[in-house]
Amino acid sequence: MINGGSSDAPLVREIARTLAACEGLGYVVPLMAQDRRTDYKPSELLRNLRENLKLATAVLMVVHKGPPDQINEQLREYTKAVAKYRKRIPSLICHLSNQPLGCPPGTRVHQVGDGDILDCACKFARELQA
Repeated sequence: MINGGSSDAPLVREIARTLAACEGLGYVVPLMAQDRRTDYKPSELLRNLRENLKLATAVLMVVHKGPPDQINEQLREYTKAVAKYRKRIPSLICHLSNQPLGCPPGTRVHQVGDGDILDCACKFARELQA
């Protein structure tokens, strides 16, 4: 699963295209991190995120523009999923902003620059395939 705030939707799309092309991985982007999220009620977005977390075998989260309240909501849901499915959901957060994050214990967070985000995502994908 590739995720981020609604303001990060273009970056999430770019990462998804890159991973699909260079690593051949399947992925899902929750509605919460898509451009067309304004068509949905907050409860629908949250339900979709939870459903995707139930099925995810890995989570890559991109934190850049946020907004912070969405990112924090996603991190709370991710924390619950990690507690439920401990061994199944490895994660990586590529953090491009100065926003403080409340990450679950054991979550790998990489502070990266704009030019390093695709490298960060590709390294994670290669680790998953190994």
